[in-house]
Amino acid sequence: MRGRGSGVGNRTVGWGRTLATVVVFQVGVMAQAPSLRAEPEPSEASADGVGLERPRKERAVVGGEAEAVDTGIAAPAPENMEDALYLRERPDALGRATRAFHDKLLDKLLREREALVVTRRKHALRLLRDFVRSEPETAPEMPDALLRLAELEWETSRSRYLAAFEKWQATAEGIRGDEPKPDYRRAFVLYRRLL
Repeated sequence: MRGRGSGVGNRTVGWGRTLATVVVFQVGVMAQAPSLRAEPEPSEASADGVGLERPRKERAVVGGEAEAVDTGIAAPAPENMEDALYLRERPDALGRATRAFHDKLLDKLLREREALVVTRRKHALRLLRDFVRSEPETAPEMPDALLRLAELEWETSRSRYLAAFEKWQATAEGIRGDEPKPDYRRAFVLYRRLL
């Protein structure tokens, strides 16, 4: 007696099952892949008489138009630096030229972001100063505005101090003056007013 699974007849059945499994898998994949299915053409009007139209981008893909679809997306802003600098490969696998390119791009994006921070801080300072000047001291929003204004004043003073310290440090030791000190007086006045 032969054991189960031996013989030519069983091998044919095994291949048949394998082939059937592959065919079922391919049919399942084709059923789920929208680009492989035949899309029915949209009718100009639905059953209730209201005309429906597919979005332009979808029409371009289904209709096979060769022209590029304008998505209206602008260049990434400095706050979206991570999106603009998405690396598909590991940094250690990149070539020297690619690494240099990414370093330059990163430096540029960081400078843009730093400039944006300064601009937005100045704008926020101006708005908060106007608010504090125009609103009465008893306004319910006043404590929050004073706290935010004090924090922005502190950040501005710290930024000025770091720039002055960097300039002082770049000067030769023999001709340096006194070490610059941070000036947090404006922030302290606001904190005292808040307390």
